[in-house]
Amino acid sequence: MSHIQYFTNSRSRVIPYFVPKRAYYVLADISKFGYKTNVEFTYHLIKDIGVAVVPGSGFFSQPEKGHSLIRFCFSKTPETLKTASDRLLKLQSNL
Repeated sequence: MSHIQYFTNSRSRVIPYFVPKRAYYVLADISKFGYKTNVEFTYHLIKDIGVAVVPGSGFFSQPEKGHSLIRFCFSKTPETLKTASDRLLKLQSNL
């Protein structure tokens, strides 16, 4: 099973995301969480959930177009991805 398949088949679909065709990352929509910026949400994930992501706005020539997106990278071991998936379940209490 590929890394991206591992994540897309996991229980962590707390955050809606766009499934890529051939990449080690996904862009996920965080608008339902109510944070002012994706940078603020990124800090929350790192500090409180223990999962590192990158603000999606950094991947747009007009950053405001990516203000509600974050980017997950999947060049990790299946064990690391499972740990991240389990940690992301904590976000359900934020809804």
